[in-house]
Formats: sequence, C-alpha cells, structure tokens
Amino acid sequence: MINGVRLGDLIKFSLDPNSIELKEGEKIPVNVIKEIKNGLFLVNIKGRSFTAYFQNLPQIGRFIAEVVKTEPILELKMQKEAIPDEQIKQVKGEVLSFDKKETRDILYKSGISMDVKNITPEKVKDLIRNSGIFFENKLHTGEQIQDDIKYQWHQKGDTESTAQISKLQLITFLSGLDAYLPIKSDDEDVDDFDIIIKKGKTVSIMIRTHFSKLGDTLIYIRDIGNGLIDCVIKTEADISDDLKEVMIPNVRVSWSKITKVELESFNPQKEALNNLGGWEVVV
Repeated sequence: MINGVRLGDLIKFSLDPNSIELKEGEKIPVNVIKEIKNGLFLVNIKGRSFTAYFQNLPQIGRFIAEVVKTEPILELKMQKEAIPDEQIKQVKGEVLSFDKKETRDILYKSGISMDVKNITPEKVKDLIRNSGIFFENKLHTGEQIQDDIKYQWHQKGDTESTAQISKLQLITFLSGLDAYLPIKSDDEDVDDFDIIIKKGKTVSIMIRTHFSKLGDTLIYIRDIGNGLIDCVIKTEADISDDLKEVMIPNVRVSWSKITKVELESFNPQKEALNNLGGWEVVV
C-alpha cells in the first residue's frame, strides 16, 4: 500500500524503498488508472501497480513525474505528460492563423447568417446545425450530412473553406465550448456577432455584438426548464424601461450593465491560446 498525499504538484508517497528502484532526478511514467473507492486509487509506476490514498483527488490519466527524493519517503513532482513542443507549435499556429472575418464571409456565402434582433434558441440551433462545426460528429453518430456545409465543401473540393472551419472547430474544442460561431448580421444597424453555446445542467447561449444606438452588447439566453427561457441583455446604457415593453411568450427579459471584464473575457481564440500554454510561435 502506498499512502499518497498531494500538495499542489508534489506527491509524497510512503513505501518500502526496496519495493521499487528509483533514483533522485529520474523522470518516470505514472499512471493514475482509476479510483477504487473514497480516495483510494490504483496507480502504476514503472510497470508496477500500487494502491494509493490521495488527500486531494488526482486527475485520472498519465503523468510524467520527477523523483525529488527516495528516503525516508518517496517524493514525486508530477505534471501532465508533455505534448512535444513541435506539435504544440503547430496547433498554436493553427489557432493564431484563424481569421474570424474570413470565416464569417465564408459562412455567409453558404447561407449562414441571422438577424440578431429576432434571435431565439430554436433559430440558433437551426443556424449551427448545418454550419460545419458538427460535421465529424454527424459522421460518427450516423446523422444526415447532405445539408451540412462542410460536407458540401468537401464535395466541391473547397479546401480553403474547409480549413477555416476546421480551425474554428479547434478553437471551440480548446476553449472548452460546445459551439462557437462568428455570424454575419442581416441588419445594417447591428454589427456582425459571435455566438457561444455551453451545455451544463441547462443550455446557455451567449451572443456578443454592437448596436449602432446601444454600443457593445452581450446577450445571455438560458433554458431554465419547464419551457421557460431567461434572457439577460447587457449594455452600457440602461435600457431596463424599454425592455419592460418586450413581451415574448415564455421568455423573461431583463437588463444588466455590461462590464469591461465581461467583454474582454468573451474571446474563445484567446482562451484557446491560454489553454495551450506559453509557447512562442511565429506564423
């Protein structure tokens, strides 16, 4: 039995020094295989399996650990197994070369656009369903793909459009979102906008745009169950009195003041880069 205590990235094990041969400074593979019960985990170190109690639950997966010391107790400094730098650079290069304006134009030419003033959760679902960002998932699940624009681009041999949407899919995945779509507006009074979808216990839709009269605007749409929708519109100017006149069946509309922090955080591309780490890449 190994008794393990996790302190940040440092794992301290107490075990018989003769049970496994390790040297200080050595980097070794550590597999946290599964939780057996109540903080007891099955761990594999250098091909040998141990059970270990952890004070703070580790993440299941493969790690590379550096042996800090072996006596009187074993100390390992653990980190997620490193992805080769060259591979990280390639991925980061793809994220950095993503062109949001070009992607909007590509989608618009394929009929993907919307009037943000008349937006509803159902319209958003219809919009993203065939936008190309779920194409591979459709192939996996056996869904109909003929109306999917990425499938249509494949059929036409349009590698440029396909590549741009693939970058969009990569950013969506790396930023931890369920969907991210930059959309061209059909309304001349409204700038182009971004749609973000996150799924948890409920589905949340977030939209960022700019109205000619209101300025920067964030719209949060959330399904709160029982057929009811909660919609919060955030702007600099107080439009709460105007919203009192908005009557949409089963939709509760309210206003809240927008903040600079919210606007700056609404950036999936930046979030994707942050999640990749601090490698320098020239593209």
